[in-house]
Amino acid sequence: MSQLEFRRLRGELWDMGFISKFGKLASKLYREIYKKHPDIKRRPLPGQKRWPVHRYPCGILEQAYRQLREQGVPLVKSKSALEVELALKQRERWMVLEHGWIRAWRADEG
Repeated sequence: MSQLEFRRLRGELWDMGFISKFGKLASKLYREIYKKHPDIKRRPLPGQKRWPVHRYPCGILEQAYRQLREQGVPLVKSKSALEVELALKQRERWMVLEHGWIRAWRADEG
C-alpha cells in the first residue's frame, strides 16, 4: 500500500511536512524490520506522469502514523499552504450561507 492510498483510506488531508515525516518514518520502520529497502512501484505505462512510489505493508504505515500522532505532529501546520487554502474555502462557505440567511430574512420581512 502506498502513502497516498493510506491517506485516502483515512479520509484526511495532510500537509507536505507531515507527508515527508510519515514517509521517512515508514521507510525507517520497514528497513528495521525487513533489513532491506521498501519495494518501489514504477509507472505502469510509459506515457504516465506519476513518479515511482514506495509500497509498504499496511501495518508499517499504521505504526508510523500512530507514532507521529503520539509525538504530537500535526496533520496540517498552522500557516501552511494547505491550512490557508482550507481557511479560505471555509470562509467562502460561510459567506454563501450568510447571503442565503440574509435573502431569507429579507423575504420574510417583505
